[in-house]
Amino acid sequence: ELVQRSQVCGDDYLTAAQFFSKTIASAFFMFFATLFSTVALGAIIEKKTGNHMGLSEYLVMNSISGMIHAALGAQPLLVLRPTGPITAITGKLYDAALQLNTDFHEFLLATGICVSLMMGLV
Repeated sequence: ELVQRSQVCGDDYLTAAQFFSKTIASAFFMFFATLFSTVALGAIIEKKTGNHMGLSEYLVMNSISGMIHAALGAQPLLVLRPTGPITAITGKLYDAALQLNTDFHEFLLATGICVSLMMGLV
């Protein structure tokens, strides 16, 4: 796919330059749509985890993953953001860590490693 997209990549940038106002309007729309949902869900997870995870982690994650995906994913305006189900699962993982008397961050790390191994197998 990268080879196929590279053939028309120059045309994409030329089109974006020709319709600069539409490009900027779309970029701002995506930025604010992503920012507002990230702030809302970051505030929720901050309350659910007793300030062990919150808005700053959600913003950093969203920024880094968005830049990596824009650079490597061939879709620079794709919306990457935390969602309601991810926030709910993270809240439940925090509750489970409390019940098991384990550190939340270690439990979250172990869960992430386990899920990535399962995804790799699939």
